[in-house]
Amino acid sequence: APDAPESGGTAVLSALGTLQNVELPAPETPSDDGGDPAPESAHLISEAERLALADRSAYSADPTFVEPPEGETFSLLDPGYLSQRAALLDPEESMDSAEPGKEPATTDDKKEEGTSHISIVDGDGNMASMTTSLQSNFGSFHMAGGFFLNNHLENFATEPEKNGEPVANALAGGKRPRTAMAPTMVFSAREDGSIGKPFLATGSPGGSEITSYVVKNLVAMLDWGMDPQSAADLRNFGAISRSESVVEKGWGSTDGSTGDDLVNALDGPGPDPKESTMPSGTATILRHDGVLVGGADPRREGEVRGG
Repeated sequence: APDAPESGGTAVLSALGTLQNVELPAPETPSDDGGDPAPESAHLISEAERLALADRSAYSADPTFVEPPEGETFSLLDPGYLSQRAALLDPEESMDSAEPGKEPATTDDKKEEGTSHISIVDGDGNMASMTTSLQSNFGSFHMAGGFFLNNHLENFATEPEKNGEPVANALAGGKRPRTAMAPTMVFSAREDGSIGKPFLATGSPGGSEITSYVVKNLVAMLDWGMDPQSAADLRNFGAISRSESVVEKGWGSTDGSTGDDLVNALDGPGPDPKESTMPSGTATILRHDGVLVGGADPRREGEVRGG
């Protein structure tokens, strides 16, 4: 997963590293066409994402302009640090607003759209995961050399200071704006502990919701044993900021009761989750026992192809 300022990858790894310290029950009734995650798992995953996004909001920016904690972005992925973050997770209650885990800076969160993702394996077994974005639909509406120019300047914070503190993602000449994109590849581990070959490529468009889409997919496949298509079909949920959680709307109740099973289960202390369309576009390839298995998100126009 990419490093800053493409900070979605760091947020994904931070959430996953935090979740390594807790148990995540698999869905009780998984189905081939999606379904709800276990409420306890959805709660803990959302909380871990809040902690990750709090760190992302505070520190992620162009590292040539803003020095990350301890001079290295990956210090936020230290197992000891993430173990401390995991201790903040409460299986019964939600935190009102997650705080960054190291000396905080401040920033503004910006919403993104107009993004695409592709995962691919060629005939020689080379694997790639790529997310590309114009930011808004048609970007800046200006074309050069046959393609549209993006308008990612909107990803910068609009003010250089907040509450008297410098904003990490403030606009500056020659500075790269932060983005939530998180193209991800998972590698096997050799017997000596070194990194082996990639066996999974995934990612999604979706702006501020990308972190939750990628984390959901990875947990579903790596922890719960789902195939790529079932993982994509699984209901979307998660955190989109340090203080806001969302659940994919339109699923309703399975027992005829009023409301929504997952939303009702997640209601409680702390802010209630909001319902949203959550139009993910995950594209995944998994290499399993020499066979390539694909999964395309049914919420958009993507599809699996091979030959």
